[in-house]
Amino acid sequence: MISIILTLFAAIFFSLSTILVKKALTRVNVFMGTFLTVFIGSIIFLFASVIFVDIETISEINPEIFGYFAAAGLIHLFVGRTFKFKSVKKIGASRTDPILGTIPLYTFLFAIVFLGESVSLPLVIGTLSIVTGIYFITTS
Repeated sequence: MISIILTLFAAIFFSLSTILVKKALTRVNVFMGTFLTVFIGSIIFLFASVIFVDIETISEINPEIFGYFAAAGLIHLFVGRTFKFKSVKKIGASRTDPILGTIPLYTFLFAIVFLGESVSLPLVIGTLSIVTGIYFITTS
C-alpha cells in the first residue's frame, strides 16, 4: 500500500514540475530549461546524498552497474527531459503528460524483450487500458 501512495505522490510532483516548466519555457529555450533543471537538481541531490547515501558503498558498485545508471541518467535526464520540455513548449502541459502516459506500454515491451519478464493477462489488459485512455484524452 505504501508503494502505491508513494507512486501517487511522485505523479503529483511530476505533474507540478510540468506546470512549472511550461511557465518557465515562455522565457527560456528548451536546452536552457534542461540545463537548469539538471544543474539545480544535481546540487540539491548532492546535499541530500550526504544524508541518504552511504558514500563508502560506492566503491562496491561494479562498472556494469555504473554503466546502467550512467545510460539511464543520459536517457532520462538529457534526452527524455529535453524532448519533454520541447513538447511542453509546443503543445502544452495538458497534452504532453497524457502522451507520456504511454510510458507503461514501452516499459512493458522493453521489460519483456530486455529483461525477460513474463507476460500476464492482467498486465496486458492494464497496459492496453492505459493506452486506450491516453488515446481518448489526446483526441478529444
